[in-house]
Amino acid sequence: MLQTSHSIYCCEDSSRHSLFSLLRYGTFTLTALVFLGAQSVLATALTGDFDFDGDIDSVDVNLLTAEIESGFHDPTFDVDGDGLVTLPDLDEFFLFYSAESGVPLAIALVDINFDKVNTVADYQILQTNLSALTTDFTSGNLNADSSVDTADRSLYLSRGGVVPEPMGSTLVLAAIVCGLYPRRRR
Repeated sequence: MLQTSHSIYCCEDSSRHSLFSLLRYGTFTLTALVFLGAQSVLATALTGDFDFDGDIDSVDVNLLTAEIESGFHDPTFDVDGDGLVTLPDLDEFFLFYSAESGVPLAIALVDINFDKVNTVADYQILQTNLSALTTDFTSGNLNADSSVDTADRSLYLSRGGVVPEPMGSTLVLAAIVCGLYPRRRR
């Protein structure tokens, strides 16, 4: 179903203005005629591509989480079309990201560094930034509030995020304590 999403007014300089009338269809946002003085062209953009660089990536998710935290409800970021910019828009964003990138949704939701896999590196980013004041998803702020905190870690874990294997370090420590680890002889 085709539905009008919103319009964006931009200006390249003070004398030329562009009007983008965005139409949502599937995972793409079709940009109707773009008027630049005497020229007009048909352009397309992906839903969720907030920086209009042709892909949905970490820059876009960070722009969205900053907008959610701000509470301004800029219609540009209203991914689910309900008139508000809230956490459901972030969920909808990941649906579009998953469809566009081919990354399974379950992985996309916990892929903090946007490398298209969920590894211990994602968990380490979250742990490193605990207590940091940031709105960036790529810093571990998964719930789009103003900081990385235990709520983000709980969300990461509830979504099946990868964590370091505790047994590996425990076994090494036990081996050292018990003398099983090779020692240097003098």
